[in-house]
Amino acid sequence: MPAGRSHPAVRLATTCLAAVVTTLAFAQAPAPPPETPAPDPVCRAPLAAAAHRADADGPVPTPRLATAIVRRATEALEPALPARPGRPERAALDGDPDAAWLAARGRLPRDWDAAVLTPDRWAALLAPLQAPYGAAPLPTSGDLGRATLLREAGAALAHGAAHVRPLALFARRTDAPEAAAFAVVVWNWTPVARLLVAPVPHAPLPGGRADAAVLDELSTCAWTVDAWMAADRDAVLGYYLGNVGAGLELLAVGGTTVRLAVPDGQEAAALERTWPPAAGDAFASVAFTGPGPGLGQILSLLFTVDTNVALPTLPRYLAFPDR
Repeated sequence: MPAGRSHPAVRLATTCLAAVVTTLAFAQAPAPPPETPAPDPVCRAPLAAAAHRADADGPVPTPRLATAIVRRATEALEPALPARPGRPERAALDGDPDAAWLAARGRLPRDWDAAVLTPDRWAALLAPLQAPYGAAPLPTSGDLGRATLLREAGAALAHGAAHVRPLALFARRTDAPEAAAFAVVVWNWTPVARLLVAPVPHAPLPGGRADAAVLDELSTCAWTVDAWMAADRDAVLGYYLGNVGAGLELLAVGGTTVRLAVPDGQEAAALERTWPPAAGDAFASVAFTGPGPGLGQILSLLFTVDTNVALPTLPRYLAFPDR
């Protein structure tokens, strides 16, 4: 099941840009890559650490271990994922804070039992790491031992992450074009389309362009960013916020839902992570409110941007999954 709906302005902005790019390139985005065999698990150390934290004070029921592992996997796949609108973030669900976190985001099976983990419930807990991204869920073994939970969660995470489509966008500082004023990941191929706002990268932009070092700062243990765009700060701000009435909503910082309207005049500070509610060293996520960019903003960005993405393939990164 989808974990939520993307904000209309996010969809409008990227849909318009995708349409213009496709028209300019006279080409359609290529089909997604074919299904591949089950991948090797990823994020082994973070998932193991989450399991250890869950039972650090002694043995816990297997469902408690499972939710700790899958919450950490979800955070690696979907940074700064907000709770669904209208769903309060409870401190715990039947004594389990990770189950409460997953439930608030629509990622806990409806028949979840805090006392008993069955093979079917385990498979259902892993499905949201895969199915919303167009990946058929991998089969599970039926074994519910700790080592198997870690291995199968890592494989499911790798399987889902192989289908996501992160696109980095760097806003270059006006006074120092080889440094980023802010950096975001266009995160559309997800049930909750949004911009992931990274902490301002430490690595430079050599020649105003991205390289592996700075892209690594925008990646997680689950996925690596390799597609990027870079433009002057004012051009990026003009694209997203140039229309009268355009605004910004802070959705989440790290694993905490915020859903706070950014005051007028503070939008750039929020993207640069200097507005206090958006500060921190984890990803934040934002959505845009009001009208999307007009044709002038779209063309201005397209013809001033540096990128390693060919125009015919750019719509693939701007597309939304089928609902």
